Amino acid sequence: NTQRLEVFLAGPLEWTLFDQEDAREAGLVRANLEIAGKPIGAYDVLIAGQARRRGATLVTSNVGEFERVGGLKWEDWAVSRR
Repeated sequence: NTQRLEVFLAGPLEWTLFDQEDAREAGLVRANLEIAGKPIGAYDVLIAGQARRRGATLVTSNVGEFERVGGLKWEDWAVSRR
């Protein structure tokens, strides 16, 4: 996992601004989770909304929150890979 993180951090990182479309998607994420009775934290909603709208894969060890978000691609790099 350390090697994967080092490779990731060594590569070009691209900053992405949070825009109105990201906010709209985050609102949908929040609404859907509230309806399902499975809310997640406010910042996680924003992160999930932006990642889902942009088709990005979210790297997280906070699987318990993000696995609730339908249509969100995520990977847990904290888990050992064999």
